[in-house]
Amino acid sequence: MLRDHTDGNVMLPGLQAQDRREAVAALVDALHAQGAVVDARGLLADVLRREAVGDTDVGLGVAIPHVRSPRVRTPHAAVATLANPLPGKGQSVNVLILLVGPENDPRSLLRLLARVVRGLRRPGAVQSLRDAADPGQLLAAFLRFDAAS
Repeated sequence: MLRDHTDGNVMLPGLQAQDRREAVAALVDALHAQGAVVDARGLLADVLRREAVGDTDVGLGVAIPHVRSPRVRTPHAAVATLANPLPGKGQSVNVLILLVGPENDPRSLLRLLARVVRGLRRPGAVQSLRDAADPGQLLAAFLRFDAAS
């Protein structure tokens, strides 16, 4: 369940970011503040390296940066809606869902990624993320993705 991999402290509605790196850094910092990440700077480098390898935009204005890293012990998810859309492949991105998992357990990250992608297909799911005005609302919208799983 998504509830096992996130909480309201890693939900960032209305995030101000100049570029994707800054947005991802804010999500990594939120995970680090929760104790989910051993080394925030190293994890940010891991995520950016993964982003350079392949596009993580999934359409609908959503990107799902994801990485397996030795800086993470268990899978975690963090979500940001962006105050100003950022350029993406084909269309701008205004929702980022960061997924991180342990390097030695590829299945856990794949299961989390699959759950999120299924949730995004639910009618109104992306809009409910965008409409969230505070971390609690954003968390509730994200956790409703489990209803689609």
